[in-house]
Amino acid sequence: MNEAKPVLTPLATMPTLTLHSGSVLSKLTEYRAVTGSELIFTIHKPPVIYCDNVGATHLCSNPVFHSHMKHVAVRFQFIHGEVQSGALRVAHVSTEDQLSGALTKPLPQD
Repeated sequence: MNEAKPVLTPLATMPTLTLHSGSVLSKLTEYRAVTGSELIFTIHKPPVIYCDNVGATHLCSNPVFHSHMKHVAVRFQFIHGEVQSGALRVAHVSTEDQLSGALTKPLPQD
């Protein structure tokens, strides 16, 4: 992030939204029909769920249930079924590569 260069944004920097801002919709019935309709899109590749727990990653793709795994059996059955059908993919990501870690972990007190 130290090498990041600032860029200009084409968006308003301090927009103020109020209840009465904007124009009134002229075709309210058409808007309601569009928002109530089903959105259909095609996914060409299965979505990937990234997990930093190696054990959980292996359980999703190859479930081996033991007596100490009963409490997670129901949760992993659904994910395992989706992985086996090809609708979902679970991949391992190391803790160091977790991009969300910067937003969820406290900063060190250096």
